[in-house]
Amino acid sequence: MDGRDYYFVDEEEFARVRDSNGLLEWAEVYGYHYGTPREAVERKLGEGYDVILEIDVQGGVQVKGSFENVVMIFIVPPSLEELERRLRGRGTDSEEVIATRLKKSKEELEYYKEYEYIVVNDQIERCLGDVTSIITAERLKKGRTRVSW
Repeated sequence: MDGRDYYFVDEEEFARVRDSNGLLEWAEVYGYHYGTPREAVERKLGEGYDVILEIDVQGGVQVKGSFENVVMIFIVPPSLEELERRLRGRGTDSEEVIATRLKKSKEELEYYKEYEYIVVNDQIERCLGDVTSIITAERLKKGRTRVSW
C-alpha cells in the first residue's frame, strides 16, 4: 500500500531523490528500484524509535556503513531446496524468474559475514521469537539502555 508499505514513485523521481542523497540505501532488484528514504529513518531514530528495515544484502551493507550501532540480522531459508519449493509454491513466478531468484540467493548467502546474526526461517514462530530476542538483547546492551541514574 502506497505510503504504508512503500512509497511508489516514477523512475525520474527515484533518480532525483537518489542523486540528492535522499535515500539511506537503494538497489535495483529484479529490474525494480528500491530505496529507503533517509529522512524518514533519521526522524524515527531521533524520536527514540528502533527502526527495522527489511532490505536485501546490498542495502544492508550500505546502511551498515552509514550508522553506528546497526544490527544486521540475516534471515535465511533452511536450505536452497526449501527456498525453491517455497518459490514454486507461490505459483506467481515463471521458471526464468525462479532460476534468477535462486541464482541471486546463492550469491547473497556469501554476505553472511557482514551480519551479526543469522536466523533460519524454518518455522515462522521460532524465527519471529529469535528476531524478537535479538532486538531485546541489543536494547539491553551497555550504552544503549536508557537510564537516568
